[in-house]
Amino acid sequence: MPVSVDSPPSHLVRRIGVPLRMAAGLVLLALVPLAFAAWFISREAASSELDKADAGLTATFGAAVRAFGDVLEDAERRAAELAGSRPVIAALSSRDRRELERLARARVNVRFFLGAELIGQRPRKPFVEQDAEAFSDQRSLGNVLVSVPLDTSLVEHLSRTAALALGDRLLIVRGNRIVAGSPLGAAIEPPAGRPGDIQVGRRRYRALADELLSRQGVALVILRDREPIEAAIANARWRGGLTALAALAGVLVLAYLLAPAIARTRFSQQQRAQAARVLAHVNDGVLLLDPEGFVRFWNPAAEAITGLAAGAVSGHPVAEAIPGWPAVADQIPVATQPGELSERAPVQTVPLEVEGNELWLSISGVDFGEGTVYTFYDLTEERRLEELKTDFVASVSHELRTPLASIYGAAVTLAERRELLAHEVRDELLAVIRQQAERLARLINDILLSGQLGAGRATTSEERFDATELVRAVVDEVVARTPTNHTFSLDAARDVPAMTGDEGKVRQVLTNLVENAVKYSPDGGRIEVGLKPGNGHVRFSVRDNGIGIAPAEQARIFERFYRVDPQMRKGIAGTGLGLYICRELVRRMHGRLWVESRVGGGSTFSFELPIACPPQSEEELPRSATDDQRDARPKR
Repeated sequence: MPVSVDSPPSHLVRRIGVPLRMAAGLVLLALVPLAFAAWFISREAASSELDKADAGLTATFGAAVRAFGDVLEDAERRAAELAGSRPVIAALSSRDRRELERLARARVNVRFFLGAELIGQRPRKPFVEQDAEAFSDQRSLGNVLVSVPLDTSLVEHLSRTAALALGDRLLIVRGNRIVAGSPLGAAIEPPAGRPGDIQVGRRRYRALADELLSRQGVALVILRDREPIEAAIANARWRGGLTALAALAGVLVLAYLLAPAIARTRFSQQQRAQAARVLAHVNDGVLLLDPEGFVRFWNPAAEAITGLAAGAVSGHPVAEAIPGWPAVADQIPVATQPGELSERAPVQTVPLEVEGNELWLSISGVDFGEGTVYTFYDLTEERRLEELKTDFVASVSHELRTPLASIYGAAVTLAERRELLAHEVRDELLAVIRQQAERLARLINDILLSGQLGAGRATTSEERFDATELVRAVVDEVVARTPTNHTFSLDAARDVPAMTGDEGKVRQVLTNLVENAVKYSPDGGRIEVGLKPGNGHVRFSVRDNGIGIAPAEQARIFERFYRVDPQMRKGIAGTGLGLYICRELVRRMHGRLWVESRVGGGSTFSFELPIACPPQSEEELPRSATDDQRDARPKR
């Protein structure tokens, strides 16, 4: 009787078939990465097995090397003991060759070196020697030589001491020839420093060698049969490959089941990554605090502005991570939504001290459900420039007021009492007017030249001049208008060549430096002006014994408007332009200007100029963002 079997319903076939077709497609798509992963994991497993074998080989070899070192130390110790023994010293002192031969025969592997003669039987087999010098009354008598034969007994001793594994072999090689071990006399080139493969006869070995006595060309070699290692590597490859295939198959199933969740997570991660990239490329610093006050985000601009690395800030309480934050936190306006601050309160500028540097930050915040976002930018340079401008205006006002008062006083006196004044007094008042007018003219010229230098309109000319005569003339001019409590000396080399450049600019720079030396030596003292050639340049130097400059100030005194004592507490006036002008003029003449100073020990300003200096405009000069710091070592 026939038996009928019912077929499964078609809708059930469809429900099972769709996932099966998708799984089959995924398997086909995954075949290449699966195969690559299996190959990679198998290769890594094989490499790990080889590393393991090499590590064992290296450890065993190290024990053998130490054992060989012990043998050499024993030989050296034996040589020292013999060199200090009475019979040997007596025989060497009396140069008794017969007694030395007897002593050598009575001892194994011992020879003596007397003058230029070796006494004793030379070992038949290859050997290395350790020697010790014999002395009597601090006089060298000769040497005792103890030989270490490089033979089978030494190899066996080293093998026992190093506890060689079954199948391992030790060889002693001298000049790439086996002198102890099998096959004796065969030539091999073992790898040095790290394990490697070599062929000895018909077998392949894993080998490691090291020179024990480089001067005598002696090396120790260990061999391990390659076949057991290859078998272990093959097993590791199979284990690694099967493990990788099983693990990747499981990952494939999980990926199929979790694909929708993975897609949603990936989309969210893309959005977060895009937001992070945007914040990483904005110029303003961005700080995110969670409700507990911990820093959760600190972008690259924030790092650049404050100098605080993200790793040192993120994940830490803001009060600890950002110095000075508690003192300014209450001053920072925080809105509940973007744009609110512009309507009810301006962005606040607050000081923040970071690692000894005061930063002025324009900062504001916006509060939202997950914390508070602060944005800020750096106004430190703008504030510093504003302060410098304020100090400059005050300094220029003072500098203008003093000569104007002198001119006004002298002019009024001449106008009201001219007929009553003696001829000499009238001449003195006229001289005051002339001198103060010249002082005003120099001040105004400095201001105008500073503007030209800053705008890039200053140029230099080219003419031939005598540097020695120029220095002598500058010193004479300054001496003529300097109080008598200063003394001047000129140290000019005799071989200073004629220079080609802008003589007027060089004179201006040197005059300013000499006058500064006088100004900043209020108690008088010696002013030394030097001039010497060298290596295609001529160096001008001005040294004083004045108040000196602190190291912290030396980094800034060549900046425009900067003065060490802007409030003139020491009674030394100035506009803060002199050294800036000097530095810029020297730079435009292809030279450099620097200072060496210590507080209370005076200062030495030096500048070097090429012997032939071509004229050059501002546009032709190379400019960089660090021009103001590259030449500078300060300004007063």
